[in-house]
Amino acid sequence: PTRRSSDLRQMVVGGDRVELSPIEFDILHFLMTHAQVVLPHHAIIKAVWSWKYSDERNALRIHINRLRRKLADPSDDPQFIRSIRGVGYAFAKPVSEIADDAGRRNESNRDETNVLLGDELRKISRVLLSTCSRKDACSDLVHMVVEEGLSDAAAVLAFRAGSDSLHLVAQAGMPAEWERVVQRGVPLSGQFLASETFNSRQSRNFVDISKVSDRYGPTAKLLRAAGLPSIFSVPLLDNRGIWGQLGFSRRANGAFTPAVCLVLESLAYLLGAMYGAGSELTAAS
Repeated sequence: PTRRSSDLRQMVVGGDRVELSPIEFDILHFLMTHAQVVLPHHAIIKAVWSWKYSDERNALRIHINRLRRKLADPSDDPQFIRSIRGVGYAFAKPVSEIADDAGRRNESNRDETNVLLGDELRKISRVLLSTCSRKDACSDLVHMVVEEGLSDAAAVLAFRAGSDSLHLVAQAGMPAEWERVVQRGVPLSGQFLASETFNSRQSRNFVDISKVSDRYGPTAKLLRAAGLPSIFSVPLLDNRGIWGQLGFSRRANGAFTPAVCLVLESLAYLLGAMYGAGSELTAAS
């Protein structure tokens, strides 16, 4: 990338100019400044946003995904930006020269992140509104929030009339052991977080679920083993009552931020309203 005195940012790949947003440019510039060095998530966040805390990995992931798409850099075989799970990112190629850094506008970067989250909400909402069945909507939602970096894993559990359990409808990013246990059904009377969310009809957000293992023993055990300590659990409601639960998990050692929670909760409300009583599974009143 190149930077001019007017703070116009440019990137040229194979002779073709690629448009970058200011925050995308700042991320790429920082990675290239430390080419072939693994940079921790918190170091990138502090450098780009000048934030003193380091729990906004979801925002970083979203911007990295957008940047990769613009670079035509597939995440499964990256040529430019490598991911090191649980650590951070690295610019894979050597860099011969870096232009002077003309400074950053941190407030505009934060505003841009909020706009980006709004774009994610609209994009996923449009997909949900185009679905024809509850199963498809649930599957699309959990896969998209993971692919877009809003969450590392997600799952929908739904109530079936005549049963006393929640049953798995769709999941993305969850390990095989978690799926094996949940496939048997999550009892509404048990200590699963999903059960309490369903029974209370209240969202729950935990930075580290293992710290409340006395209250949610089975959930804490499964997510600790999966390396997914943070969880945001939302009830799925329609105008007749509650029909399920939508859970989001992340590997980052920090809670989902308020902005991300707002996006995820809005998607859960949309899904709940669209596919409640009268769809494949019967809602509980």
